[in-house]
Amino acid sequence: NPQQFARWHWQIEQYIRDSGIPFTFVQPIYFMQNFLGKDTAQMIVQQGRFAAPIKADLRFNMVDARDIAAVVAAAHSESGHEGHTYVLTGPELLSSNEQAAHFSRLLGRQVTFMEVPIATFRTILLGAGQPEWLTDSVLELFENLDTFVNDTVTRITKKPAHTFDQFISDHIQSFKELPPQTH
Repeated sequence: NPQQFARWHWQIEQYIRDSGIPFTFVQPIYFMQNFLGKDTAQMIVQQGRFAAPIKADLRFNMVDARDIAAVVAAAHSESGHEGHTYVLTGPELLSSNEQAAHFSRLLGRQVTFMEVPIATFRTILLGAGQPEWLTDSVLELFENLDTFVNDTVTRITKKPAHTFDQFISDHIQSFKELPPQTH
């Protein structure tokens, strides 16, 4: 039973294939930049933790959005990419507990991960006003994280994919202090 987002993407990709127009599909799954979301970054700054409906020891991949952009730029500026589908991953599998250890080391203070039960996370999203169809689709994403790594970013861009340490280091201020409040 494929997840809802994957079904929608497949339907769109099939429509494009059937249309006959040239295409290159880029398929990332989980972005490192999700940590920069206001709620997650704020929780790391204020409470020294982050939370998600993910098993704490599940090792999964994340890709940096800068690597996604680099692959898209290469696909649009170089020949030979038409008709290809590129599944993008970062260079490493990390569990949420391992991610917390990376934050702890780079921030110089303890950061922990809190596993949130799916039912609790669903209640939080619905309580925040997210529609039920979108809530269920987001939860499916968390239940189907990719647990493999490939070299597609490096192969296409001719540069190594960003590591999680590089991502944290490049955005360290977002995890050290809250942005100034605007009124």
